Amino acid sequence: MKILIPTDFSPNSRTALEYAVCLFGAHNPELVILNTWQIPHTGTGMLVSIEDLLREDAERSMHDLISELKISAQNITNLRGEVKEGALNDVIRTMNRKEQFDYVVMGTNGSDDLHKKIIGSNTANAMRSTKVPLIIIPEGTACKQPKRIALATDFQPLDGTATNHIGRFAQLTMASFEAVHVNEKVVSGSSKSDLGFQLGGLSPEVVHVVSDNVSSGLDNYLNTGDIDLLIMVRRDYGLFERIFHKSVSRTLAMHTKTPLLVIPE
Repeated sequence: MKILIPTDFSPNSRTALEYAVCLFGAHNPELVILNTWQIPHTGTGMLVSIEDLLREDAERSMHDLISELKISAQNITNLRGEVKEGALNDVIRTMNRKEQFDYVVMGTNGSDDLHKKIIGSNTANAMRSTKVPLIIIPEGTACKQPKRIALATDFQPLDGTATNHIGRFAQLTMASFEAVHVNEKVVSGSSKSDLGFQLGGLSPEVVHVVSDNVSSGLDNYLNTGDIDLLIMVRRDYGLFERIFHKSVSRTLAMHTKTPLLVIPE
């Protein structure tokens, strides 16, 4: 298993790193910690010296981080750091073509302005573009194994890639698993059979949440339940786009509270 963890050496990215170690440490993963840097727009006469300074600073910070982890995370024996020039999501795509990561784990900054935090961030760009399952860790998330996970569903069929990812993650964590459906009213007769798929041998029970707003309904569900992680499937259209449309994302406060696994379809 190979896990990519982007970092800018901030407390939020450290939270994501600690979560990844906690979640995957027992499965003997290879952890690849990535820092990217870019040359700022400035006069051409200063470009060479700025490039050297940025690269040297990043390499020094990465060396210190890896050295610390080798001491603190002794259950992780396969660990390396990468420092690369370029836009983060471009670098992720290039690396993934060669290395085929199983998961990418990223943090969020906990901003109250969800438009800036989600839509305008590296994490948001990764949510919309990555071909790898992406685990998003909110600021301040405690390091623990999830005991209860949920899949947000609109009862639309999922392709085999998505169902395989979901089933694999559920079995990996050994957590209890359920599906949550938000609608203006409970859909008569809808149950686990209506999901239309088996998730790695699992047939999750369906929790119905009555709400005229998907994001608010999910938020209430996560606040009142004991869900450790929410799974969403990313499609070009459908539930994911409804939730992450700019007009809706401002109200989706759940991202400051519950880790989110985004699975591409």
